[in-house]
Amino acid sequence: MKTNIRPIIFLILVTMLLPELLTGSTSLSAFLDIPRLIILFFGYGLAVLLIREVAVRYDLSVIGIFILGIAYGLFNEGFIAKTLIKVSELPMVQYDYYGYFLGISFPFAVTISFWHALASVTIPILLAYYFFPTFKAQPWLSKKTTVITAGVVFLLGVGAYFGAEPVAGAWPQLLVLLVLMLGFFLLAKRFKETTDFANVSVLNYKPLWLGISLFPTYFLLLIIIAGTKLPLALFFGVFTTIILGYYFILRRNGWLSTRGFILFGIGNYLQNAIIASVLAFTLPDTLGERILAGVVAVIFLIWLARRVKNAPVVSGII
Repeated sequence: MKTNIRPIIFLILVTMLLPELLTGSTSLSAFLDIPRLIILFFGYGLAVLLIREVAVRYDLSVIGIFILGIAYGLFNEGFIAKTLIKVSELPMVQYDYYGYFLGISFPFAVTISFWHALASVTIPILLAYYFFPTFKAQPWLSKKTTVITAGVVFLLGVGAYFGAEPVAGAWPQLLVLLVLMLGFFLLAKRFKETTDFANVSVLNYKPLWLGISLFPTYFLLLIIIAGTKLPLALFFGVFTTIILGYYFILRRNGWLSTRGFILFGIGNYLQNAIIASVLAFTLPDTLGERILAGVVAVIFLIWLARRVKNAPVVSGII
């Protein structure tokens, strides 16, 4: 099989850059740190490339890719960052000591995994399809290469999981994470590709604004519930309502097409970049480079949104 190196490189780079840089999780200078770059390459780039290969071979829809992205979020935050197995000192401290059972911080796990599904997996893959539409439907890796790469990424993830920093993982937690990941994989296989939304023409920025609205309706509201330690039933009830609400809005308006969902994702990236720029003032050592990255990111995202919105509709591609 002939390897399509351009879309592979594009997907790996986009996946390494967008989720980390736009949220301020990784500063510009941190990308010059070789160990950090290796983690991003294997933990983001290759891992999401593998998800894309699975999605193509199982002919998954956008929703199927998104569900695989949830499993990836569990891998990223559970195996590599190991935030999911911590009871305190989480990236969002409001989730500390909240809903921790079976060795997993479940409220934080669902919040961050669904975000990864959108920002780290689905949108980068759809951007690759947008810029390289002729390669959308074909595998980019051979089956042998896919299996070997998957084995390497998994073993590196397990090695990181049992490492001492920031906290050593344990077998019971690992088994819980593996069961959850397998469950989302089996669920994703049920969502096959369709052409229901392939020819929907997005003529406005409404999906973009919908993506921007994720901050108050998703992140802020859930942080408030977690921070005040309200009953878990209320948290998961609100979480489910938000997720289903966004799904029905996207589906009703035909924004589950590649163009519509990309605009939705760009809106999410925009609010991430703006918030990260504001929070940069709490990190004086890297303030200048973070502000610069934020300004460049906002300009780039606005340009990308305009390009996607005004692009011609191609049947079966966008």
